[in-house]
Amino acid sequence: MTDVVEVTPKPPQKIGQEKCTRVANSGVLTIENLSSRPRDLGRYASLKIKMMRSFLLSLVAAFLASAPHAGDAADGIFDIPPGFTAEATTQKLREALADASIARIRFQDGQQYKLLPFKIDRPVLLEGRAEIVPADLTQPLIEVTAPDVAIKQLTFLGRDKQSDKSSFRRFLRVRKHSHRFRLSECTFRNFACRYQTTQFYCVEVELNDVLDWVITDCRFEDMQNEVDGVAYKKALADYKAWKDAGRPQPEKMLPRKPGFVGAIRVSHSGQYFGEKSSSGRITQCVFKNIYSSRRSGQSVDQFPGDWYDGDAIRIYVDRKVPAAHSNQSVDKEVAVAIHSCKFIDIQKSAVKAGEIGRTTISNCRVFNKRSDYPMMAGFRANITRGLRITSCEVHGRAERGVYIGSGGSAFIRGLVFLPYETLPDGSEEKCGIAGVELGRGSYRADRIAISGLYVSHADSAVNCVNCSNVSIDSVTLIEGGPVVALGSRADKKSIRLPKQAQSLLP
Repeated sequence: MTDVVEVTPKPPQKIGQEKCTRVANSGVLTIENLSSRPRDLGRYASLKIKMMRSFLLSLVAAFLASAPHAGDAADGIFDIPPGFTAEATTQKLREALADASIARIRFQDGQQYKLLPFKIDRPVLLEGRAEIVPADLTQPLIEVTAPDVAIKQLTFLGRDKQSDKSSFRRFLRVRKHSHRFRLSECTFRNFACRYQTTQFYCVEVELNDVLDWVITDCRFEDMQNEVDGVAYKKALADYKAWKDAGRPQPEKMLPRKPGFVGAIRVSHSGQYFGEKSSSGRITQCVFKNIYSSRRSGQSVDQFPGDWYDGDAIRIYVDRKVPAAHSNQSVDKEVAVAIHSCKFIDIQKSAVKAGEIGRTTISNCRVFNKRSDYPMMAGFRANITRGLRITSCEVHGRAERGVYIGSGGSAFIRGLVFLPYETLPDGSEEKCGIAGVELGRGSYRADRIAISGLYVSHADSAVNCVNCSNVSIDSVTLIEGGPVVALGSRADKKSIRLPKQAQSLLP
């Protein structure tokens, strides 16, 4: 209930008899009885208008003060304003990251931001349906060094319409101790780098001591490494001169690798033994158009030497392995699960696991519709143990469904390997070499279990180049053969088939 206080002024001097009331808590003065003198009426009407205006302005000011502003923190939320230079925007972002009271940093939907490299060293959420363009293409854009960091809904562009190709290496690097890092609903696209770049990854996760990280519902597309820059032209000229001179092995004049390009890398920086292994998941992501190319845009698979190398996901220990332990797995296990992902037009393989253990791939689909290069394999591994591939499909122009160059153990179940376009019955056209290929040269694949394999139009369902202790069950091969092919180095006595299928062995 509002109290009304009656204020009786002193006896009138010039104004005359009058009575006023003040409404408590409102600050509005209401004149009830005015003097009949015309010269005083305008004065009190003007006073009333001024008081009302002041009151309304105070209400508006109070409302605006309580509302969150771009660049201001409210309730632990900081909104990054658009339209500033990369330096100014990055400075605001760094200030927000330095304020421990801010739990969420938001980029405005539909806006584009240019950013300089920055580090996230405390738990925080970065989100917003905005585009992020790196302004400095010489170092990683984001470096995460703290646990419980999340990035959501952002689109990272390798270049905008005005930018040229560069030697940019990666968008995001997740360092040791960044437990429970989460990347969700983000897009990485439109990137091309020069040959001089040795390797490019959108996201790199340290394989040591990053527990329970998650990359989910993200999209990685349109990434290429152009290999015919200055270094390529010089190497090719040396190759031709060496070859024309009749010298042996002219391919040695070419660089061994043109530079890897890919979406996600799980690897190490420095020592990889003696620390806790990382563990994480990659789920429901899409990978599309990842490859090496010439500037003409064509594939380089016909070039002399190994001039193409594009994988979507790489999980590996980066070191040279002596031939002396070609059948020995590296004592480093990183539990990475890849589930329900789609891979479209990836040049070399969808997933590569190298010298590492406990990689699980399940319910994934691989499609290669390009006609200018074949995939080496849908999934490939070297000197790897504990590899599990279940309920996966490989369609299109691929040489192999699964390739295990060396090591073991490995478990493959429910693999489907088919040409992308349905071939008519009786067609002699081959889709690839094999649904599963084991071993290479002097390197042996060991302790492999294969079950529920379906292959159409391939040279063989299982190609045992150099393998031992292999168990094969429930294999179907349509228009191809033999079902199981044995190389000269394969240990035939240790290859086990069901009794009713023993006749499949050549």
